[in-house]
Amino acid sequence: MIAKPAFALALFVFLGGGHAHAADRDDAMYAAYACQQYAMAALKTLGKPKADPSRPATPVPVNDARWAGLPDVWLALGALHAQARFGAPTVRSDYRCTVQKMAVGGWKLLDLHWPQGHP
Repeated sequence: MIAKPAFALALFVFLGGGHAHAADRDDAMYAAYACQQYAMAALKTLGKPKADPSRPATPVPVNDARWAGLPDVWLALGALHAQARFGAPTVRSDYRCTVQKMAVGGWKLLDLHWPQGHP
């Protein structure tokens, strides 16, 4: 009789942890997509920029003083391919983006950096 409640508790803890991991994986994809949208909006280009396939974002390291005390902060790296003016070649522009998941839903842009300079 004692083994059943212990087994049920172990199963509950195991399944609960699985849901948390799935939520983190979803947040990583949503954060990367939010960053991609912020980067596209920041470009002044002809037509719509094309994005490289998104890699999942990663949680910002806890020792990063810029975002200390902020919950749910994510870092995403990505690239866009865009044409700056008519007849110009398409150029790849890498970006580094930091977003925060808001409690009411959505993502808040904290930082958008273009390592090679803003295209």
